[in-house]
Amino acid sequence: MEEQVTVALTYAVDQRDEELLQRVSPRVRLLPIAHLMRQEHLLITGGKEDTDDYRRAKAELDAALAQAEVLLLFREPRDLAQRAPNLKWVQLMHVGADSLARSELGRLPATLTDASGNTSRQIAESVLAAMLFFVKRLPELLDSQHSHMWNRVVLSGLAGKTVGIVGLGHIGREVAHLARAFDMRVLATRRSAQKRQQGVEGVDILYPPEELDELLAASDFVALTLPLTPQNEGLINSDRIRAMRPTTYFVNVSRGKLVDEAALTVALQEGRLAGAALDVVQQEPLSGESELWDMGNVLISPHVSGNVDTWVHGTVELMAKNLERYLAGQPLERVIERETAP
Repeated sequence: MEEQVTVALTYAVDQRDEELLQRVSPRVRLLPIAHLMRQEHLLITGGKEDTDDYRRAKAELDAALAQAEVLLLFREPRDLAQRAPNLKWVQLMHVGADSLARSELGRLPATLTDASGNTSRQIAESVLAAMLFFVKRLPELLDSQHSHMWNRVVLSGLAGKTVGIVGLGHIGREVAHLARAFDMRVLATRRSAQKRQQGVEGVDILYPPEELDELLAASDFVALTLPLTPQNEGLINSDRIRAMRPTTYFVNVSRGKLVDEAALTVALQEGRLAGAALDVVQQEPLSGESELWDMGNVLISPHVSGNVDTWVHGTVELMAKNLERYLAGQPLERVIERETAP
């Protein structure tokens, strides 16, 4: 008889999702530990580490983690490597390798997979919503409504305009797909592109990274959909902002540290950019003192473009498919490469 594989769940998924994982194989043994994780976390944040309650909670979580071969991870516990010596695979519930540099996860011997692609469509919808927010002049319409004023304005549309997608990955491809439905011209960059190409993967022109400035200069909207890596940090700097036109709108649904926020703020104030939609900022939450809050040409959302009602189930679906591969000894999908997690 084949050995069981203990899959520890650090997030309280619902019964439907537990059943989805259990149906993968009779070998799967689910171990829900979200309540143990939460108990330890609350005692730590409450300053109660020198109490019997904490020691009992830690011992109980230690015993559970020691059984785990596979881990569905929401919040990383302390000293995970020591407490889970049998770990072979960790399925992260988030996307992006940038956080691994600040945690023990990047040094674990276990295979790491993320949830890339899980909420790409919904994030892309937020990009389109931001573009429509500006061309349909929604701030002015809402101001008129609140003032009970019947102010008629001239609106624009997306058809015929150009969107430049910086990073043609999961999210970028979804942005391209939706933009084409609005009859937009679509440009994009991708790290692996060696030369300029036409008609590739739903975009009119695909640029290599070194031709980013050409994309920026040709775009009415710039959508930033790159992962944060040491190479990409600060990519949208003052020079890149100058490459954009004064009529360009900038949309960031990636990571705030990809952008020189001070240079972006000045460009928006001086009219060197038409506007910006920022779902992410350098330091989250955004300081109440930031000038960005009160700028009429800026739309701020609190890093919610991927915070959708299908997030947990979508992650479990990805994990279930990978769990089939894991049990069959096949390579996993969405593996985080160690060079992106220093």
